[in-house]
Amino acid sequence: MDSSIKSKIQPKKADKMKFSVIVPIYNCEKYLVDCLNSVSTQSFTDWECICVDDGSTDRSGVIADEYARNSKRFRVVHKPNGGEGSARNAGLDVCQGEYVFFLDADDVLNNKTLEVCAKGIELYPEADISSVDLITFEAEGTPKWDNPQKTAWELYNVSNIINCKTFGISICCVAYRLESIKDIRFTDLKIGADRVYIAAVIERVQKHVCSNYVGYGYRTRVGSAVNTQMNELMFLSDLRHRMVFVDVFKHTSKEYDRRIIVRFAKDFTEYMSYCYFRMSKEDQQRCLKEWCSSMLAASKYSGWTSWQHFVLNVCGKSKSSLLIRLLCFLPYWLKLHGVNRKVFTFHKDDIP
Repeated sequence: MDSSIKSKIQPKKADKMKFSVIVPIYNCEKYLVDCLNSVSTQSFTDWECICVDDGSTDRSGVIADEYARNSKRFRVVHKPNGGEGSARNAGLDVCQGEYVFFLDADDVLNNKTLEVCAKGIELYPEADISSVDLITFEAEGTPKWDNPQKTAWELYNVSNIINCKTFGISICCVAYRLESIKDIRFTDLKIGADRVYIAAVIERVQKHVCSNYVGYGYRTRVGSAVNTQMNELMFLSDLRHRMVFVDVFKHTSKEYDRRIIVRFAKDFTEYMSYCYFRMSKEDQQRCLKEWCSSMLAASKYSGWTSWQHFVLNVCGKSKSSLLIRLLCFLPYWLKLHGVNRKVFTFHKDDIP
């Protein structure tokens, strides 16, 4: 066994609560030791780590097995390749912890991450989820854990902190109470399965305790979705799974602050505009129509064809990101604020 692995594994100590750290693994042998070492060296030691080898063709599965042979806190599930969502589901099917924490195989945890999550839950036992802050670092580098002098926790109502940045990007850096999410599973989407999962979670949970502790290191790699040229398939996949969040507001039984919904829709539109201008002209033309149709459907103005015709003509020729953002956001803004009631029909139940 690699000495760098063996030296990091520690005996289990008694603590108050147990986490299940689920690590979906596919061909990540270059980074996997760093990832699993960051779990084994946690200051809070009452945890299990479920490594799900999703049909890796490199040594990833072998490395995970070495950890499991040397510590009972590591368990390995080997399965045929089915994608990251499928691997996470396999981990959820066998996890035994009170709280679940998802960790990608090329990312790392700070050494007190689980301790801080546990402390947040101890301070606010009504919280369904407990989170730490996230930092990015270069693929071949190491995280610079720049933490505040004093760790602090705040309790929020989940309904009032939703936006593209906190719930539209990643499911990582968050511990979820298993009892609250045990029957929620990831879809088989190749892009955006995590966001669709979060959309289901936020309808289920109520309270979220957030910490300012920088506890999750997200590795940025060349070739990842954020570093590659956007194309039609990527744009439409991103659009469709982000629209799931918009549908949450449309069909929810929760009371969401309207300002939160407006902010989410604004962030969503800004992000799609950013993606739009990373595509070729040909892909832009094919994607703009569905983008407009999606916003109209969410706004319940599906028959407002004159607006869509105008947008397709103007934005199809424009290179202005601001113009496209304003026009694509307009129907949803009108819906939320009840503008022009003499022209458009609004009903109370039309407002999320």
